[in-house]
Amino acid sequence: MAKRWPGVLLAGVCSLIFSVPSFAHHSQSWADYEHPITLVGTVVDFQLINPHSEIWIDVKKDDGSTQKWLIEMGPVSGLHRDGWDTNTIKLGDAVKITAGASKDGRKIVNGSLSQRSDYEFLINGKPAPNKINGAYGYGTDKQ
Repeated sequence: MAKRWPGVLLAGVCSLIFSVPSFAHHSQSWADYEHPITLVGTVVDFQLINPHSEIWIDVKKDDGSTQKWLIEMGPVSGLHRDGWDTNTIKLGDAVKITAGASKDGRKIVNGSLSQRSDYEFLINGKPAPNKINGAYGYGTDKQ
């Protein structure tokens, strides 16, 4: 019995170490909300998934080439409360969003926090579904 304790202890420590990340969740500080950008693009993929739903758009640059951008949204349950479903966005839909982009240069904007007065989120020229406080999929979360 005494020989089993080191193995049990090691298994317990490993369980704690590797389970900690599953409890953690990042803040919304990865995006620059003080300098929002506006993207106009075409939907190439929409995934209503957890922990963050995703809208991928192709954005045409001035030189005619395109860049793929990710609009990171809230979780499925929050988006459903806001009126989103799998038919909210279709491939080929036109999207215009003004939101905070990634501070580290990744082609990602935070579509879940578009409640600021200078932020905008349009799908085919109409406001995106948003029933709860302007935070797509997050209810009253503000950042």
